[in-house]
Amino acid sequence: MQKIIMVWIVIGVLISHSDANVLNVVTTTQDLAALAQEVGRDLIQVKSLTKGSQDAHFIEPKPSMILAAKKADMLVCVGASLEIGWLPVLLQSARNKSILVGQPGYVDGSTVVELLDKPAGPIDRSMGDVHPEGNPHYLLDPMNGLAVAKLICERLATLDPANASAYQRNYADFETRLMQANAVWHEKMALYKGQPVLEYHSSWRYLLNAFGLAPAGQLEEKPGIAPSPARLKAVIDLIEQQQVNILLFTTYQNEKHAKYLNQKTGIHALKLPLSVGGIAGVDTYIGLFDYLVNAISAALQED
Repeated sequence: MQKIIMVWIVIGVLISHSDANVLNVVTTTQDLAALAQEVGRDLIQVKSLTKGSQDAHFIEPKPSMILAAKKADMLVCVGASLEIGWLPVLLQSARNKSILVGQPGYVDGSTVVELLDKPAGPIDRSMGDVHPEGNPHYLLDPMNGLAVAKLICERLATLDPANASAYQRNYADFETRLMQANAVWHEKMALYKGQPVLEYHSSWRYLLNAFGLAPAGQLEEKPGIAPSPARLKAVIDLIEQQQVNILLFTTYQNEKHAKYLNQKTGIHALKLPLSVGGIAGVDTYIGLFDYLVNAISAALQED
């Protein structure tokens, strides 16, 4: 019996020692968690505070999220005010100085990408949910995802210099695989360059920009505001005038208006994951684009 107890004590010590050498990384989205996992692999433990099926604009901080932030060595956020409604409160509650703004453990992905849709002039609530820094859905351009992965790599190396070379190797491997996949995606989408695409919300601007598709406008009256009957009529006219064949909307947006437009115009209304984890089976960053490119190219091919 004493030997068994001693064995379990030794195992416990080894596990504790192993855990102590693993960095705890918390991310605000599953996209960021997927990128962090690509770079950190078994040297880190990653937890996303939100699910890919959720709208990361509107999250209610839970005790489990606060606890995760409290234990974190690194926090990775989208930035560009995406999490402005809940992340500051969560950080205040967690009281973890290591992941506060300005610390090496605070990583804002928006600082290494060029944001689209920056509003000109002053903004106010009458304009809808407008982000003053620009459109925060930048991870739907694979090159932006690569830039954020590099930033994560650099910060992991800063926090854990003993494993810097491992993080760099992991990043290089991810870069190679992403660039190979990106070439395939561009080859598939090349036939549809310039095709107009309608968005429910401006969630897809970076994806359209990355693959040469033309934004035809948004279904929403204003950002974050559901379309009125008058707006729906205007969108129907737009679809007919510009010969728009597809409408993109996310898994958490209301299907009612998309189905209405499909019935009235025949437009393909594609309900797509906006993030890793947005639907079952989309578990990696590269897998997300595989799914999106296949779905969009298949819909455009039908016309």
